[in-house]
Amino acid sequence: MKRLYLLPFVLFSLNTSAQELEFSSDCATAQEIAPKGNHKFESFPIGYGETLDISGNASNSIMYFQQEENTAWFTFEALSDDYLVFKVYPTDTAADIDFMLFEYTDERFCEDLTRRKVKPIRSNISRYNTDELSVTGLSMGTQKEFVRSGPGSHFSKALKTEKGERYYLVLNNVYGTETGFSLSFEYYTTKELKGIVKDEETGEPIGNATVTWEEKHGELLAETTTNSTTGEYSFSAPIKTGNRMREYVFSVDGKKYLFNETVVATSENDTLERLTTLLPKLRSGLKMTLRNINFYGGSAAPLPSSWTSFRRLLKLMRDNPSLVILIEGHTNGCYAGVGGVEHSQRLSENRAFRVKRYLIKHDIVDNRMNTEGFNCSQMLYQHPASSGEASLNRRVELRVMDY
Repeated sequence: MKRLYLLPFVLFSLNTSAQELEFSSDCATAQEIAPKGNHKFESFPIGYGETLDISGNASNSIMYFQQEENTAWFTFEALSDDYLVFKVYPTDTAADIDFMLFEYTDERFCEDLTRRKVKPIRSNISRYNTDELSVTGLSMGTQKEFVRSGPGSHFSKALKTEKGERYYLVLNNVYGTETGFSLSFEYYTTKELKGIVKDEETGEPIGNATVTWEEKHGELLAETTTNSTTGEYSFSAPIKTGNRMREYVFSVDGKKYLFNETVVATSENDTLERLTTLLPKLRSGLKMTLRNINFYGGSAAPLPSSWTSFRRLLKLMRDNPSLVILIEGHTNGCYAGVGGVEHSQRLSENRAFRVKRYLIKHDIVDNRMNTEGFNCSQMLYQHPASSGEASLNRRVELRVMDY
C-alpha cells in the first residue's frame, strides 16, 4: 500500500503536539481524523494509492470528479446533532483542490465506491479562485449540494449531521501542486432572527431590502429580503455552537439608500432580539463611516474582514448609477518616528485610493469617485484603549457628493 508520511501534523483545537501521521491515498485505509478544529499539513500526496477508487466519470459530472489524481482520504464520525461545515485552505493558492463527501454505508463501502454504487452527498469540483484564497468546503451560506467543474461557487451546502454518523472525505489536488493545506471543521446551530427595515426620515417600511448575516471575516451565512409591503423579515441565522460569545455582521441595504452594517455579539445560548433598522435615503451631503473597512497598521492593505463591505459598496454604486461619492481616508495617529503628519497624510490618501481602485477594477467609472486623505486629524479615538479602537481609526468614510 502506498502511503505518505507527513511531519508535522498539528491539531490546534485539541492542543496536541506535533506528531507523525500516516497519510493515506486509498479509501480502504482512509485516515481517521477528529472533525473538530484546525488540522495543518505540510504537504499534499502526489498520485493516488494502490487502488484507483474513483475513475471513469464524465468530465462535466455535477457530483463526481473524473478520476483520482493526487488524493487524500479521511474518515470521521460526527460529534453532534448540528450543521457541519469544513474548509480546505491550500498554502499555495495556485492549487486547485476538489472534494467529495460520502456517508458510510457498511463494510463493503470502499468496494461499492470503486464500482460506482455509492454516490457522494456533497461535492465541489469548481475552478480555484485565488481572490478567495482558493479555499473550498462546506458553508452555511450556500444551498447547492454539488458544484460542477468550471467557474462557480467554491462552497457547497452545509451538512446536517447526527452524532456518531460516519463519513468519508476525499480531497483531490488536480494539478499536483506541491503545497501544504489546512483542514478545519466547525458546527453551527440556527436561531430565528426577525425584524423590520424602515426609512430613517419617514418611518415608512422599506420593501425588498437585502438582509444578510455574515461571519466577522466576511463569509456569507444567510441572506433574505424584506417583505415588499411591510418591510419585515424572518430567517434562520447560523450561530457557531458553544457558549463562547462570537461576533457576526448583520447588514441591510436597499436601492436608493445607504447600507447599514451592525456587529452582533451572540452565542448558542442567547436569544436574538427583534431588530429595527433605519436606513438613510441617498442625498447630497450624506456621510457614512465604513466601520468594517479597516486596514493593517501603517499600510493601505485592507484587513480580510473588509471585503464584504467592499462588495456592499460596489453594489451600492451599481444600484445607483447617478451616485457620485467622496472617499475619505483616515489613520491611527501621526507618529514622528514614522514620518509624522506627512507620512500619515500619504497613508490616508492611499487608503482612500485603495477603495477607489477596487471600484474601478469592477467597472465603476472613475469620475463617480473622488478621494481625500485626512491623516490623523479626525480620529474616532484620540487615545485608543484597545486594538479594536485602533483598527477603527484606520478607516474610510463615504460622503455623497451628488445623487
